[in-house]
Amino acid sequence: MNLGIVDRLVARIITKRVFRLPRTIEGNLDILQAYRIANSHFVIIPACEASLLEGMMSMFADTRRKHAVVELTETYTQGGESFAVYRVIEALAGQFEVGDRVWLSGWLNSPSNLSDLRAKKIEVTPNVYAQFVDADSDDWVIHVHGWNASVDETSRTFRFLNQAGYKNLALAWPSDFYPWGTGDRVCNYGATESQVLSEAINFATAEGARRIFIFGYSMGTTLIANHLVTHGSASITGVILDSPLVDLRHTLTASMLRLKVSERRIELSLAIGQKKLAAMSTSFEQLSYTLLETMPKTLVFYATKDEFLDMSPVTQMALVRADEVQTVDVQSAGHCRTFNQNPERYLAELLSFLKAVQ
Repeated sequence: MNLGIVDRLVARIITKRVFRLPRTIEGNLDILQAYRIANSHFVIIPACEASLLEGMMSMFADTRRKHAVVELTETYTQGGESFAVYRVIEALAGQFEVGDRVWLSGWLNSPSNLSDLRAKKIEVTPNVYAQFVDADSDDWVIHVHGWNASVDETSRTFRFLNQAGYKNLALAWPSDFYPWGTGDRVCNYGATESQVLSEAINFATAEGARRIFIFGYSMGTTLIANHLVTHGSASITGVILDSPLVDLRHTLTASMLRLKVSERRIELSLAIGQKKLAAMSTSFEQLSYTLLETMPKTLVFYATKDEFLDMSPVTQMALVRADEVQTVDVQSAGHCRTFNQNPERYLAELLSFLKAVQ
């Protein structure tokens, strides 16, 4: 078979995977030991960049059917290999066992932890839902989670914001697992999904919202960008971004390079992706331009050492929009873990921004 034809076929397969989320989620860190000391539960996993994280984290396994809040307690070396010991602070779902393949995240929460806030499930668009926490205020924060996550990713600030007097609405993507989304796992990087955000803003406006803030995590930034492309920023008071995906083309390229995809196949895959986005009235360039040139007042939390995304576009955005964009660099934090390293600073910066923007 002609090499060019092979390249195009492979590129189409890669692009299809890029625009579709997996139906199961598995970590890349094996639990090597799980044991108890008195009333405490501990797990041991290999020590590496992904497992040596400061602060409390969420540990997941089995497509998030197992979930616990954990904290690194020690590391050690044995037989030339390094290991990390995590203590389970709170088991939220299931129990970890030897052989579970886990991953660490910044979530820290689950819907059950918000029961005292009387969180409600609201249908935003057909078969796509949001989690709503009311407050005695006309100020709203609408949360948009990131790639392959769920509304739970955004809930760690709910209690703080609720106590500060803000209503919270956490959106699902249509691709989210049932019962929050349709479960179709199709990801169009906000090109079609931004309608959910538009409907959420309409809902808040109809409910008498005075100020509306949008809080986006990681790839949730693309959904915000697409909303700005189609609707502008007139209805949005301000934006908060955590580990934002600003340059989609660059991010997809970096992901394929990590998978050792050849430059020729990357070029073909990006061309196919561009056509898919064009069919949905957007483009790689349009998304980046929108964020760089038209963002309203914005607060950005990011980590210079983000292991998944290049954060240089964030610094560029801050330079281009110096009067509009405020950045907080939590240098050694990981992707979407800027909260975990110093929650007090994070929440203080967040509240200061919310109060200042009118």
